[in-house]
Amino acid sequence: MAINKEYLNTLFINIFSNEERALELFNTIIGTNFKDTSVVEVNAVEDFFSSDIKSALSIEISKKVILLVEHQLVIDEGIAAKMLMYIARIYGKIYDDNGLAYRTKLFKMPRPVFIALYSGKEDFPEEKILIFGDKEFKESAVFLEAKVLNINKGYNTELVSKCKALADYVSFIAKVREYEDKYPLKKAIKSAINYCIDNNILKEYLV
Repeated sequence: MAINKEYLNTLFINIFSNEERALELFNTIIGTNFKDTSVVEVNAVEDFFSSDIKSALSIEISKKVILLVEHQLVIDEGIAAKMLMYIARIYGKIYDDNGLAYRTKLFKMPRPVFIALYSGKEDFPEEKILIFGDKEFKESAVFLEAKVLNINKGYNTELVSKCKALADYVSFIAKVREYEDKYPLKKAIKSAINYCIDNNILKEYLV
């Protein structure tokens, strides 16, 4: 049995909904060095099928850049199209909040960056670009790229090590997988939680 996707999504979003950790994740993925958390806005993005489930995080910096990041246990080849729907929803809210319905001057929307973090069991490269649209077709109105980063143990180790919360999250997933070989899923998760608490890994979220 696989690790419960909803459980891990909830944990991922809880960890990085904090502005400080969201900024650290942003800097790690984008390669920036922002330090002022007052310019960070973090929002959980609702799943398309249920408003009770949060599927991704939107991390906005200085109203100039939005990092849309989602954790995946199974690679969704349509993730780029999904990101398009996420950003349309976010832009729609910005549009409403700023009263842009009858605006005649250009309003610059934050530039989006789309990232999926993969930690499933299937073999997958360290990095892969998935696209929506056709860049060879000049008349295409929309072309979008989403980058998938493999964060399993042994992949993208330098990147993961730059963000402690992400490194701890990866360690927790690896521990659950280790215990899954011995126990049913529920006991495997409980054993991984106990191990991580004892070793100060995500302790503040797991106690």
